[in-house]
Amino acid sequence: MEFQYNTICESFMAKESDEKEKNQLKFLGHNGEVVEMSYEELRHKAVSIAKEISSFIDPHDRVILSVTEPSLYIPFFWAILISGGTVVPFFCSVESLSMKNDADANKLKIITSISKANSIIVTEDKIDTIEEIIPNIEIKSTDEILSSVNRDDADYEKELRYIPKVSDLAMILFTSGSTGDPKGVPFTHDKLLKGILIDQSALEYTDKTRFFNWFPMEHVAPLNLFHILPLLL
Repeated sequence: MEFQYNTICESFMAKESDEKEKNQLKFLGHNGEVVEMSYEELRHKAVSIAKEISSFIDPHDRVILSVTEPSLYIPFFWAILISGGTVVPFFCSVESLSMKNDADANKLKIITSISKANSIIVTEDKIDTIEEIIPNIEIKSTDEILSSVNRDDADYEKELRYIPKVSDLAMILFTSGSTGDPKGVPFTHDKLLKGILIDQSALEYTDKTRFFNWFPMEHVAPLNLFHILPLLL
């Protein structure tokens, strides 16, 4: 398998939707609701979000993304990347964060410090708690951002807002911290693509393969194997 593009952002922006299968992506929410969308719809949503978050995200900024619903997480994930930012996933519940000395609250502090994050994007229900845990960081809610998004944007184009280099950081994924402080693992665009190429060589997926992911999106397996790799097929 050879890649036509140098970065996952270029691949994402070029991915064509299958006219025979409009709903190429299906997200099962925590409440059991199924959200379906095509790659074209995902790209349009991500680009629209990117236009809004460009007011506080510059290229190479590290952005913590704390959103648990996959149908919301994935568009914001791509919006950060095509804005030139680096995604730092962090998953936890509001109840867990509300305990200021809880492991998740401490983990968030450590991740913010190690990643040198410039901002954090969260769901509205986490805003107040996170402001107490990490007061010196710009916090934006998904509701606030989406309320400004023009979903019928006539100027939508399949163009990157920022063209990343292969050496640019795409993500920083953190270990669980079960045996000590969480450790950040950086993934450049080049490292991501090479890892996916190895996976594809071993597993021999095709564009007819259907993928089912049950892991939280903060882990490398669901991002690489169940979302980014299918995007490249």
